[in-house]
Amino acid sequence: MLPAAVRLKLLYAEILCAQSGWRKARELVLPELPNTPEFAQLEVRRSIDLAAVECQISGQNSGARQLLARARAAVRDPELATRLEITEGTLAMSGRQFELGRRLYAGAADRAGADRLYYWRAVALNNLSWALKKLGRYDESADAGLRSLAAAEKIGARRVASLAHGNLGSAYTLLGDFDNAFEHQRQAAASFAATGARENLMTSLGELGLDYDDSGDQPNAIANYQ
Repeated sequence: MLPAAVRLKLLYAEILCAQSGWRKARELVLPELPNTPEFAQLEVRRSIDLAAVECQISGQNSGARQLLARARAAVRDPELATRLEITEGTLAMSGRQFELGRRLYAGAADRAGADRLYYWRAVALNNLSWALKKLGRYDESADAGLRSLAAAEKIGARRVASLAHGNLGSAYTLLGDFDNAFEHQRQAAASFAATGARENLMTSLGELGLDYDDSGDQPNAIANYQ
C-alpha cells in the first residue's frame, strides 16, 4: 500500500459522501492504516472521515468522539486541523449542542481564513449559517450564508455554493423575506438536480414547498412536495 493510493481512496470516499453514499464510503475508510510515519497524517484524515460518516449514519456516536479525540492528539497538518474542527462541530450539532457547534464552526472558519484554506472557510461558514439558524439567530445565519456563498463562488466550489443557497433560502423564509427565500432555494434545487445530489435536492424541494405554502400558493407547494 502506497500513500498515494490511500489518498485516492480517501478522495473517492469524499465523493461518495457528497452523493450521500455514506455506507459505501464507510467501507473505504474503515480499515486502519499502517502505524508508520508516512501514514501518520493520512490516518488522522481517515479517522476524521470515518467519524463524519459514522455521525451521518448513526447520529450521536461515542465511537465518533473517540476517533476525533485520537485524531486531535495526532494532527499536525493545518488543513486536517480545520477539517477536524468542522467534524467536531457536526458531531455537536447531531447531539443538539447547537451553541458548541456554532463555536466550533466559527473557530474553523477563522482558522481556515488564517491558513488561506479558502474551500474549508466556505464550508465552515456554511455550517456556521446552519448552526446560527438552529439557535434562532436568523439575521446572523443569513450573513454567514452570504459570506459562505461569496467565498464558494470565488473559488468555483459549486457544491458548497449550492448548500449555501439552501441555508440562505431557509434563513430568509424564517425572516419572512420570501423573495430572497425563493431565489436562493430555486438556485439550490437547480444545482443539486444538475449534479445528481438527490438527498440535497429532496431537501431543497421540501423547503420550496414550505415557502410556497407559507406564502399561500398551495398548488406550487403541492407540486414541490410531490
